[in-house]
Amino acid sequence: MPAVLLMDRVLELAEDWLGGPLGVAGLPQAKFRAPLLPGEEARVRLELDSLRLRFRVEVGAALIAQGVFELAEAPP
Repeated sequence: MPAVLLMDRVLELAEDWLGGPLGVAGLPQAKFRAPLLPGEEARVRLELDSLRLRFRVEVGAALIAQGVFELAEAPP
């Protein structure tokens, strides 16, 4: 899965978790360590700290992506 699609999916999951749409102001930090391959099941961990949404994407015990979204405003 291309990184841009992975980030889109992370945002969709965050919006479901927080109960509404998120306005993203930026992505100041992101690291992609490995691709998400067809048939792999990923786990996404989210942490909200004020206007920063931190994420980790893992497949099994392996970290494949992590980063921080800056939000334009506090979530609903």
